[in-house]
Amino acid sequence: MKTLAPTSRTVRKQGFTLIEILVALSVTALMVTLMVNITIGVLNVWNRSSGTLTTGNQARTLMDQIAQDLQGAIFKRDGNVWLAATVQKDQSGLGDAGYSNAKWTKDAQPNASVKPGYLERSLDLAATRTGGTDALATEDQNKLENVRFGQAGVWLRFFTNVSGSDQTNPQKISAPRAVSYQICRVKIGSTLSDQVGYSLYRSEVRPDYTFTNGYTIIAPAYDQPAALSSEWDAATIRKPHGSRIIANNVVDFGVRLLEKNAANELIEKFPATRLGTGALVSAPATAPVNYLVTSSATPTYTSYGSTVTPTTGFPVVAEVMVRILTQEGVNKLQAFESGKVTAPAGTTDAEYWWALAEQNSNVFIRRVEIKSTAL
Repeated sequence: MKTLAPTSRTVRKQGFTLIEILVALSVTALMVTLMVNITIGVLNVWNRSSGTLTTGNQARTLMDQIAQDLQGAIFKRDGNVWLAATVQKDQSGLGDAGYSNAKWTKDAQPNASVKPGYLERSLDLAATRTGGTDALATEDQNKLENVRFGQAGVWLRFFTNVSGSDQTNPQKISAPRAVSYQICRVKIGSTLSDQVGYSLYRSEVRPDYTFTNGYTIIAPAYDQPAALSSEWDAATIRKPHGSRIIANNVVDFGVRLLEKNAANELIEKFPATRLGTGALVSAPATAPVNYLVTSSATPTYTSYGSTVTPTTGFPVVAEVMVRILTQEGVNKLQAFESGKVTAPAGTTDAEYWWALAEQNSNVFIRRVEIKSTAL
């Protein structure tokens, strides 16, 4: 019998060629790139959305509070000054808030900056600026969201009725009290090298302190910075207490005050002057600019370098504007203000500061009817 010997089979081990490996790597790299781009896009959208939500929540709290205060404002025709609004001089000298933690001067680092002064593109009370990289297009002029209220915004202070929490306690009863709103640039930490930020403060004087210091908001007790013994002192109207922050990352704050003319038309009296048709009459190009609610025919107010006779009247409407940075805007401005980032060629520091602020912030506006009837 013939036996057949088994045939030997050559076993060939399979592997990847160089070309196959390169193709696989290319496809993997493409997929990773696509995933990274999608992730970055989602994160950017999330950051913008969360930033808008955060600023929106702050703005809502602020606007509700200031609307309540203005609707409860007290105006009387007794010669006293019941409300004052001031577009201030720059905060490095006259007009300095006097807040012990305020830091309006530039840091020692090279190229360091702060919010520009009123002569460096931070004052445009009619929103009609031309020239420079931040000039306004015709269709964007005269809009409140484009007004710039100076380096520290409007300093607004007045007397209002605030609901009390204890009618048996003279410190907490429902009674008139002085309040104020103003921006300060303050250190976030405790040393000179720490970061700084812009915050809006709402100060409130106790009813009994208000009664003691009188009902004219430009009286020295309210108008001059002095040592504070508590967060309720009259001096907090000018020098806010650190606990009185109502909104963080606020880089501009202002109001338009409107009155009724003889034809029962609404006209703007502060900070610019406009006819009932809305046509601009004039807008101050320098600071300070003062508006006083008083029946005095010849009021005088010369505090903080003011030599111009203030505008007077009794407003019936206030249009409030606040500009709040997003978190991305906070980071970018802090990097620029600390000198870590410089302005591009052909752009001044003032223009670049405002470019960063406007591109990375949200503007909120509230129209408030002032219900007080001046008696």
